[in-house]
Amino acid sequence: DVIEFNKYLKASLGIRYSEIYVEDLESTTAKRRSAWNPSFGVIVSPMEQLNVFGSYTNSTSLRSAANRLSNGEEVGASRTEQFEAGIKSDWLSNRLRFNLTYFHIYTSNLSNKEYIPGTNDETGYVFQAGDLVRNGIEAELNGRVLPNLTVMLGYAYLDAKYKNSPSYVEGSAPMNAPDHTANAWVQYVVEQGALRNLSLSAGVYYVGKRPVNEYSLSPDGHGNMGGVEPFDMPAYTTINAQLGYKWNRFESRLYMNNLANEIGLNSYFRGGYINQTEPRNFAISLNYKF
Repeated sequence: DVIEFNKYLKASLGIRYSEIYVEDLESTTAKRRSAWNPSFGVIVSPMEQLNVFGSYTNSTSLRSAANRLSNGEEVGASRTEQFEAGIKSDWLSNRLRFNLTYFHIYTSNLSNKEYIPGTNDETGYVFQAGDLVRNGIEAELNGRVLPNLTVMLGYAYLDAKYKNSPSYVEGSAPMNAPDHTANAWVQYVVEQGALRNLSLSAGVYYVGKRPVNEYSLSPDGHGNMGGVEPFDMPAYTTINAQLGYKWNRFESRLYMNNLANEIGLNSYFRGGYINQTEPRNFAISLNYKF
């Protein structure tokens, strides 16, 4: 429900009920598990173009609750709590929007598949990975500053760390978790003359350095024997561009991606693989609207 007290104050309230039945192979019966997850938020509007907000929500992962540890006990449900606070604002007669958000996400009782040491063979059990805390900010500035000029800018800072973990080094970051990411995109559309409806777009995407794997305390089945700090994959920046043209019901677009042919790397499957981002590439699309 959304409650509007007056033009300065709004509140949102919600609750979610989840239920799952999991077969128990030992007793050939199904066990029922359930969870209640409330959420609420407040929006304060001290002026017409400015909104200040705060919210809380949580979720419960019931699907993995029945997975068993090597001692035969069930690992139990994982729970995530999320707090957000920030501002949303509109400027230049709603042509330009600026948003700034702080978030705190706490996920407890994480678990991962367990592997036979030195192999990629699963044991059929899971191991406890502790808790994961993520704090950060997100900033966005986007809008049509001129009738034919659109700008989109974004930045995010992430501080992600394991806590209370019997499997990972206290305070270590999870794989593929960069501290900094940023993006920028500009589009210009020609409105007059022989080149009318021609659009020119360009942008950059930045990903900061990030761990190639978890900082494990024990072997993880992917070559990491534990106790060795993973190296950081280097930061990378890709430059992209688009060229578009509209004529009656036809629209064509040329995509030019990673123009500098930058090499970026990302981990996959707990450090078992390292994938390279796509090299310089081009594509053409042609659309017709009926």
